[in-house]
Amino acid sequence: MAFYHNSTVVFRLRRPPPEHPCYHSWVNDTLQAVQQSGVPQGLVMWTPDEHRAQVRQLAPGLIQTSVEKRSPQFLHQYGISRLLLRYNQASPQEIRNFSQSNINLTLYTINEPWLYSVLWCSGVSSVSSEASHILKKVPYPIWLMRPDEYCLMWVSVDLLSFAVVIGIFIFQKYRMSGMRSYNPEQIMLSAAVRRSSRDLNVMKEKLIFSGPPQ
Repeated sequence: MAFYHNSTVVFRLRRPPPEHPCYHSWVNDTLQAVQQSGVPQGLVMWTPDEHRAQVRQLAPGLIQTSVEKRSPQFLHQYGISRLLLRYNQASPQEIRNFSQSNINLTLYTINEPWLYSVLWCSGVSSVSSEASHILKKVPYPIWLMRPDEYCLMWVSVDLLSFAVVIGIFIFQKYRMSGMRSYNPEQIMLSAAVRRSSRDLNVMKEKLIFSGPPQ
């Protein structure tokens, strides 16, 4: 299948237990199976750290890959050219650093077009997916916009922000102008007039209830 579709094969192998008959020959057995399959070595990612130097001598065309996040200097030192990580194990800055250091980064498992688009825009070299038939229908990132669309959105957001700021300014000015219409002296004078009127009414009531003098 890999040879027919020209797809990359990832070998995440572990050494069998000591009682297994292939305990000592598992590396040679795996390399022999790869050679007999007809898959080009350039499409096979070799991840086991054990006997990596031996594998490089017997099959120099295999893509030496690490499944542990290490520094680009460490990877170059051991002849590792590719890094295989889970999609949430690499930040955008780390993706850029690996790309600048010529380390191809493959993230797994990517099945959603939106996540595929985000990683595409982040500069990821490749992804591993269980839904390749879906991702093949995504010819470009979903969130990618043409320059004229981006410019239109930028101008629209700026105009909307400007209108909101002007609206808030007018509303605050209207509130402040309403507060300035109240004069403290007028308020005190009105209170004094109301108090005098109330005292006068009380005096009238006393005169009415007290009646004429005897």
